[in-house]
Amino acid sequence: MTITIPNHIVITNGKATIAGRGGIKAELVARMVVDDGYTIEQTMENYNLSRAQVLSAMAFYYENQQILDEARQQALAEIKANAMNLEKFKAHLANKKKQKVPTEE
Repeated sequence: MTITIPNHIVITNGKATIAGRGGIKAELVARMVVDDGYTIEQTMENYNLSRAQVLSAMAFYYENQQILDEARQQALAEIKANAMNLEKFKAHLANKKKQKVPTEE
């Protein structure tokens, strides 16, 4: 009998993904369980993954939690800093409409 050590996590374009699953990010899978409260079974069903794949994603997350959490917080801070409220967005659209140059037919 041969025992294998599966490697369900691979690095694709600099991101940890589930091996053979078309680029599904390991962090996304793990955060479904860790942050969003989904069960492992729900996550398996949602992404059509095995239990081992979900648990591997969670192991990856926990091994790299500080780095991943800091990167996520930085990304959320950038989004918040650059976000427009509704009034700013309306003004932006109105300004864009004014700047539109009519075309000759």
